[in-house]
Parts: sequence; C-alpha cells; structure tokens
Amino acid sequence: MCGIAACTGHPEAPHATERVLQSLEALSYRGYDSAGVGLTTPNGLTIVRAVGEIANLRETIALGGYEQIAADSSATIGHTRWATNGIVDEANAHPHTDASGKIAVVLNGVVENNDYLRASLAERGILFNSQNDTETIAHLLSLYFAESGDPEEALISTAGDLDGAYAIVAAFAAHPGKLLALRYQSPLVVGVGKNEHYIASDDDPLLPHTRRFVDIEDDELAILTPDGHSIRSLHTGNHRPRRARVVSEDIETADKGEYAHFMLKEIFETPDTVRRTLGSRLRHGKDKVRLGGLERIEERLRACDHIMFVASGTSYHAGLVGKSVIEEVAGRPVSVELASELKDRRIILPGETAAFAISQSGGTADTRDSLKRLMEEGALGLGIVNKPRSQIVEMSEGGMLCHAGPEVAVASTKAFVAQVTAMNLLALKLAELHQVESPLCEPLIEELEALPSKLEAVLSQAASIKAMAKKYAGHTDFAFIGKGPNYPAALEGALKLKEITYLNATGYAAGELKHGPLAVVDEDFLTIAINPQGRNYDKISANIQEITARHGPILAVATEGDEAIKAHAQDVIYIPDAMEQVQPILSAVALQLFAYYVALEKGMNIDRPRNLAKCVTVV
Repeated sequence: MCGIAACTGHPEAPHATERVLQSLEALSYRGYDSAGVGLTTPNGLTIVRAVGEIANLRETIALGGYEQIAADSSATIGHTRWATNGIVDEANAHPHTDASGKIAVVLNGVVENNDYLRASLAERGILFNSQNDTETIAHLLSLYFAESGDPEEALISTAGDLDGAYAIVAAFAAHPGKLLALRYQSPLVVGVGKNEHYIASDDDPLLPHTRRFVDIEDDELAILTPDGHSIRSLHTGNHRPRRARVVSEDIETADKGEYAHFMLKEIFETPDTVRRTLGSRLRHGKDKVRLGGLERIEERLRACDHIMFVASGTSYHAGLVGKSVIEEVAGRPVSVELASELKDRRIILPGETAAFAISQSGGTADTRDSLKRLMEEGALGLGIVNKPRSQIVEMSEGGMLCHAGPEVAVASTKAFVAQVTAMNLLALKLAELHQVESPLCEPLIEELEALPSKLEAVLSQAASIKAMAKKYAGHTDFAFIGKGPNYPAALEGALKLKEITYLNATGYAAGELKHGPLAVVDEDFLTIAINPQGRNYDKISANIQEITARHGPILAVATEGDEAIKAHAQDVIYIPDAMEQVQPILSAVALQLFAYYVALEKGMNIDRPRNLAKCVTVV
C-alpha cells in the first residue's frame, strides 16, 4: 500500500528517473491506483503524475514533453499511491508541492491530525490543490524553510507538527542534488551505490541497482547526495554513523514465466514453498524441530502458559488453523485475535503470554500496532513473517520466517501455505518444550515431509478444477463450509473468491448453517463443502444433506477415493488422504485454483483486484 522510490546521482551521468521508474514498477506488488515523479534539475522542479499503471506515467512523461527533463534529472523522487485521503485522480497523486512549486514531497502512511493542520494553514491564506494529507506536509515544509533557509531543519520542524505513522521524502528546487528522508513507524531504507544513492520503502526494488543498504530508524532524518549519505537524530540533531549491510542473496525477479498471472505461478510454487519452510528444521527422534529464530528465547517461551496469534485477513485464517493444530498436538491454550480489533480495545492477558504477530509483509499496520501494545502489556513479542527485513522482525524478540519467497499477486496464496506449515512446526516445537508425549507428533512429521508431493497431486487436477470453475462462474452467491481446522480453510476459500472475482462469497462453520445461513439456500446458491475424511466427516455430510434437501447445489472437497460423497455433491475436487492438521493446506490450494479460474472466466484483473493492496500500511 503506497511505495516510495528516490535516487540522486551525478549530473554528468544522470539516470535517476529511470532508476526510480524501475523501482516503482518493482513496488507495484504493494497495490496502487496512481503514480508520480518529482524531477529536479538546475532549472527547477517538475512534477509528473498519472492515474493507473506505471506504464501510464511513462506515457505521460513521453507525450507531455518531459523526456528531456527526466533525462537531465540528477535527483528524482517517486511514489505509487493507494487512495486514502482523497479520491483517485491526478490531483491527489504524489508528489505534492508547496504553493511555489519549489518543494516536492512523497508520503507513505497517514497524518492523523491532518484536518487540524489543514485548517490552520487555510487560516494563513494557503490554498490547497488536493484532498491529500501529503500536500499539508509540503505547505508546512515551505513555511519552515522560509524561516530557516535550511531544508534539514525545516523537515525536522515539520515532523514535530505531525501525528501518525509516516515515511517522508522531500526534494528542494534550491538544492537539486539533495534528497531528505524521514521515518516514523513506516519503513525506509537507503541504498548505497557508486556515485548514486537511493531511498525506497524496502530493499527489493533497489536490488537491481545496489546490494548495500542502510536502515533508517524511527525519528531519524537521512540526507542523501550523489557522493554520500548521513543520518541525524530528530531529537538530538546528532549524526549517527551506521555501517551498510550487504544483501548477498540472489535477486528473485518478478517474472511470470510460463504462467498467465502471478497468482497462478504462486499457487504452483506451493510445493516448493513447503520445502523451503520446512528446510532443515524438521527431524525424527528426540529433538524433532529446530527453530533458530526461537532458540534464544526458548526458556521464556516454555514459561508462557498461553499463546496468542494476532493477524489480519489471510494471516488471521492461518492463525485459526494454528490454534486448532497447537491445541491438538501440543495441548497448549491458544487465542486468535483480529489485529484491527485488538489494537483499539483494552487488553487483558490471561497469564504469561507469547504473542505471535502473523504477517506476510511484516509491515501490516494493524498487526504491528497490536504487537506493540501486547509487548507493552508484558507479552513476549514474536513474529511469523515472510520478509526477513520488516517492522515486525525489528520489534519482536524472536520468531519464525516463512521462506515463501516474493509474492507479487495481491491475493495471498503461497504465503498462507507457508504460514500454516510454520504453525505445524510451532506445534511440534511447543510439544517438545512442554514435554508433551503426543501420539500425533511422529505421524505429523511424516505428513509434513510428504506434503509437497501431495500438493503436486492437487495441482495436477488444475484442468478439472478449471472446468468446474467455468460451470459455476455464472453464480453470484457462494457459501464455503468446513469444521475444525477446515473451518478457517472455508473462510480463506471464500476470501480468495471474493477478492479476485468480487462475487458474494462467505465462509461458515458448517454447524452454523442451521443458525441463520440456511435461509438463503436455493438452487442458485452454491455451497462449497470442505469434507475430507476425518472425525468431522459425518457431521459435515449431515450439513450437506440439509442443503441438498433445500435444492442447494454442492461442490465438495473430499478425500481421494470417497465415492459416497457423490450421492449429494454435483461435483467433487479430490485431495490426497492426509492428517487433519495439514488438510487445510491441501483444501486451500484446491480452492485457490477454483477462485483463479472463476476470475479468469469472468475476465477479472486477477493479480491486482480493485480497492486492495498487498501490504496494508495504514490503519
């Protein structure tokens, strides 16, 4: 959700604008609805913005006569916007400028006291050209710069007026080679190049240009020129020398390869995702699981008598699976909280609590804020995240990395699979720490080792799932039902269909049908019943018969070889026989394929569904 990229280089060999455009394209996974750049040259500051894709911005640069200015720009700031303050239009896109057009600003985050600041500026006669809170920052910056003549002091003073969480990058026409960046609870990194320096929301978009990075911490100001960078504390004004870290891993490019969409590619990457998540963590014998991110706090984790998962969206569904698995395998009490609810209410911990924040990006604002509050209340703060350099990793005391790799499509697929796989590893580890002799442990290890091949068996049915999706794509209402660990799989299946098709899809605990939802069942209302073999099989079969008695069609997800279910289901997606603890992974991948092919049939923008972003960085 919103992305920042900026570059400053030597005037004799300028290519800052192209570097920034490439970085913005790499940041598109965050979701955006408009984009823009601020170009600084010795002749002044030029702003170019466009609604829609980065390709539209490139076209605007070309058709608007800005190509030479872009080529001459030695310092460029850029931004991809996801609408919060103001509608989606060119006026609200970033960068924003002051009234003189000589200061440009881009912002990630939100200025919570924007209304107050805007009213105060309006009383001073300042006119606004947009509805966006970033323009407020530009006008404040202009006032302070007029007073001091020092861009650094002006930005520090401006930050003192702001409430909220934000990352700001500013460019000044009076200082064409200089960029300033400031962070408070929204990530920013400095990239160190040869005769070039960069700023971005994270490492990934800069990896084609540099492998050396310096992290900007909260309440710090970074000053960049082509020849170097420095970092100052906002509170003391002192400079803070910091050694660059070197990223040595290979760049994973956003290449769809043979696949039509990133979502399909990422679904087909789920077997390898499980292999990476398991890595060398799993073994037979006494010490069944080695989780390096938890080793130094194992004694503190053992002392906790309560586990809490806090998450949003798909990660919340993964947490619900984790609750079922951990309570069954390790015998430890687990609660699961929606981050958006927890962060705004009174928190009462039931005892010594280990709080795990689950987030694909590691930067989900609600989840981050909830973890912070839980740690303030005395919880052991931990993370289960996919990105190793992220806010939740920075603030937590330990945790687990999912190793799902980059996930470009907005609708999460392989990250969910990795998170649930990690939950199973955590369950085994907690059983070990608390000396729980569960008969499930050894079979679960074997099941996890076999999981990649079982996922490949699900993926081999893509053609038949596509045919079912085509058959049911004309429906407008869908219910997904499941029980036990397959109830969150139903929630996740419904969310995937809703996200990328915009159809009405809702997940229910199967036993809750009779408590209201059964009223909407008729011959046009499709129910997708997750009913693999297990202790809940007969109960869900009874729920299925309740639906068919009311002429509701059924698409079932069932275990290979289950012929009996065909008596009540019009169509069946089969998954391999598996323990209940991993069934949600197999079911979820089958339903991801179903959602994908329904969206394909309806001609939807699958990788970038409307109104959604990959990384939700505002609250």
